Amino acid sequence: MRNSVAFGLVFIPKSSKAKNDQAPFYARISLNGERIDLSLQLRIASNLWE
Repeated sequence: MRNSVAFGLVFIPKSSKAKNDQAPFYARISLNGERIDLSLQLRIASNLWE
């Protein structure tokens, strides 16, 4: 019997929470359709991310 597991990891800036053109950086982890966002305690310049 096979089990199907879906896993994903994406790094994203949250531009909605940006201050002084610096956005907080998050890791989004998905496992079988459930999602959680973890703050990496970093900020990134908005113009460096597309």
